[in-house]
Amino acid sequence: MAGIDTNCQLILHCDGTDASTTFIDSSTAQAAKTVTAVGNAQIDTAQSKFGGASALFDGSGDSLTVPDSTDWDFGTGDFT
Repeated sequence: MAGIDTNCQLILHCDGTDASTTFIDSSTAQAAKTVTAVGNAQIDTAQSKFGGASALFDGSGDSLTVPDSTDWDFGTGDFT
């Protein structure tokens, strides 16, 4: 996919089937991350800015979790 390089460790487009709780990591990292929906977090096709779907969080205990990884050790240098 254009614009995604090997430095990206997690990319969630949040697209898919309405009400799905499957969030796909589209990064080109060596190992795709497993994303788990918590609460009522889900894909929603009623509204989107890009691609026809988005993540829906109703504001009551919803989140996405990803297992701990050394990929999240950013060090002490500047980063964005």
